[in-house]
Amino acid sequence: MLKTKQKKTGSMQIQNQYQVGFEAGYQEGFQTGLSRFSILFEGTSIIIPTYNKLDFLRQCIDSIRKYTEVPYEIIVVDNGSTDGTRDYLKSSAMEIRYHMDDHNRGFAGAVNIGLMMAKGKTIVVLNNDIIVTQNWLSNMLRCLHSDERIGVVGPTTNYVSGDQRIDVPYSTIADMHQFAKRYNASDASKWQRTDRLVGFCFLFRRSLLEQTGYMDEGYEVGNFEDDDWVVRVRLQNLALMIARDTFIHHFGSQSMKELGTQFHAVNDRNHMFFSQKWSNPYDLIYQVKLMAEMYGMVPQKRSTKDFYPSHIVIKGIGPQLYWIENGEKHPFDTAGNQSPPITPLSQLELRYWPTGAEVSIDHVKSRWDHAGLPSPDGIEDHSGVVVESANGTLYQLEGRTKRRITNEYAARRWHLQDRPRTAWMDDQLNQFAEGLPIIAPPLIRDHHL
Repeated sequence: MLKTKQKKTGSMQIQNQYQVGFEAGYQEGFQTGLSRFSILFEGTSIIIPTYNKLDFLRQCIDSIRKYTEVPYEIIVVDNGSTDGTRDYLKSSAMEIRYHMDDHNRGFAGAVNIGLMMAKGKTIVVLNNDIIVTQNWLSNMLRCLHSDERIGVVGPTTNYVSGDQRIDVPYSTIADMHQFAKRYNASDASKWQRTDRLVGFCFLFRRSLLEQTGYMDEGYEVGNFEDDDWVVRVRLQNLALMIARDTFIHHFGSQSMKELGTQFHAVNDRNHMFFSQKWSNPYDLIYQVKLMAEMYGMVPQKRSTKDFYPSHIVIKGIGPQLYWIENGEKHPFDTAGNQSPPITPLSQLELRYWPTGAEVSIDHVKSRWDHAGLPSPDGIEDHSGVVVESANGTLYQLEGRTKRRITNEYAARRWHLQDRPRTAWMDDQLNQFAEGLPIIAPPLIRDHHL
């Protein structure tokens, strides 16, 4: 009996020691991970969102391993698959970084998580129904790095809308690789500037992500979120390039086909959301380009933040509120009072502004409520004031510029329609130079970024 008790006591001590050791090792690894999280590597993060379709995902990853000769990492974000995808990812844990969600966040939501995980200095967003080919990534990288004014590069393929689709002669995957081997001979003369790239394969620098922000999760399942992101890139006056010396195979729209009869309803909703958010984005891009030429703005220093308003309240994933003024974010405490309306942003966007001095809730409220007419000499600072023109267009004043609020959706997202405002005559508005327009920020579901 005594020996049995001694054995039990010894076993419990071993278990306790094991648990203490495990916790110590876990904490050491966790702290090491935190300390190294911001360290990037000289390579490309390949982000693959997926939902079921394990066979396609496996083919995609196998082709990346076989045909990618430059440094890379693979990041798979699973949107709650039920077909064995999770077991496959777990079995590949030494070679693939992955995130497994318990529900379907859609294409934009999955890509955003992958972007948050990415450690490469360049990034590829890739559909799961792609088979890459010889020289695919090295050719596109050569195009991207040929000019700092290039924002995004995409390849050609067999199945896509727009200028990236080409006619192909093959009927089998083996024949496809033979075709791609001949096609993918590096040739800078075949690179082509374009106004649109499709999101089946995007290559861009990490710096572009930091300038542009995440994809908008207001789009359901998929479709139009890539167009939305590209509009924000083009507003920065950066080029989109088709690397016509690069071909990859695309099985095509597997996730959308899965929707069956619901496809048209989802596509129509996304199209409506895109139109609501942008109205006429191509006219907006043209007007911004014209304005840059007229006022001598420096395109390469522009970012999405330059299209955001001033004198607003924002917050990230924590409880801290910030007041945006004079190009800085100023922390403030509500001190038990109600804050003006708050616009939640991603942590990436929160870093757009340097942190300034703390301000009081009284300062925030007084500046939020500030409205008025220009003084007779036109010198008074009306920064932050929202005014309405004779034809009903809303502007926000910033220094000596007037900034058009692009549409009702943008006004709602920043709560600018709630601001006190006055009607201004054209002669009053004409005292102010035209500034960059104000666009809506991307919607981030569950505020997980």
